[in-house]
Amino acid sequence: MPLLIQDLSKRSQTITRPFWATVVAVLLIFVGGVWWVGANMKYNATVNASSTPIGTEIQFSQTGAQVTLSGIYTDRDQDALVVRLTPDDKAQQLLPYQGDQFAVIAYADSVKKYKELPILFGKMSTDGDYFLVLPKPSDDVYSFMVVNTNPVVGSAADNQKELESNMKRRITSQEGQESVAKELSDFNDNAVISGNSKEDKNGKKEQATSYDRIGFRVTLDPARKEQEYQPTTINENLMKGENFQFNVLFDQVLKNTAIEELTREYNDQNVVTSQWKDEIERLNDRIAYNPNDEAAEKQLQEAEDGLEKAQKRQDQIVDEITRYQALEYDDNFFQSLQDTATVVKP
Repeated sequence: MPLLIQDLSKRSQTITRPFWATVVAVLLIFVGGVWWVGANMKYNATVNASSTPIGTEIQFSQTGAQVTLSGIYTDRDQDALVVRLTPDDKAQQLLPYQGDQFAVIAYADSVKKYKELPILFGKMSTDGDYFLVLPKPSDDVYSFMVVNTNPVVGSAADNQKELESNMKRRITSQEGQESVAKELSDFNDNAVISGNSKEDKNGKKEQATSYDRIGFRVTLDPARKEQEYQPTTINENLMKGENFQFNVLFDQVLKNTAIEELTREYNDQNVVTSQWKDEIERLNDRIAYNPNDEAAEKQLQEAEDGLEKAQKRQDQIVDEITRYQALEYDDNFFQSLQDTATVVKP
């Protein structure tokens, strides 16, 4: 029977130890890499099964107009899903205020057998926020693309209507739908749309789109449970039969939300004013003890200025709350709406 001979010499051990250390390190790197890939795939899957996070800034691909996805809402019966898009100052100038000057493209598993999806897209008055309303939603994840069909807003082009018509024909044509479907597919794969170019998930630049558009996802039941993915539930009915209640949207989402936010800010300013008053009292005691304390005198002036600023902001908030409370709904706030989304199949 052969004997198992083990080389215990110092020279052999000096060679063997680094070898096994290298093997262990390689195994750890491999296992770590597999774990990272699996975790990343799981993360991407949950993101794609969720709404675009509230607070996300989205830029139209040609004009550069930027809007913020500032809210997602549903009602107590989940009869409607509402996306609120807040334009910045530049977007207010560059984008049309009429909803029917936008084309809306949609995709979801539950609607892929249809050619069109009833929606409402438009803007409150001429200088408010944009809203996309999806009546009777399922729990699916809906991918939407909003296309500005009038990217020459603000010009005096004589052929403006022709340009709009041509853009809409391109979008609804077979070739146009294939192009939009490809972009929606890319969007669902976590593509990042930025300005006039697009980067894929590996950071590679792709050719700019021929449409001035934005894309986002929305769902009643997001896979991610953080607050920024969750729709806010309004304790009212947004639908009355087949009709959307814009007055409820106005009162509950626009008016009451603004009042609640301003009230929270007022309370925050109350805390700030109390802090400034305590600081002023402390500095006055310090100066009374040492009237020659120049540093305290300087700090006191800064504290008094801070208190004045905080109290001035409180007065402004009171005026804003009073103004919002006096607002009354008017049917003219919501006109020229786009009422149909084209369904594509990525």
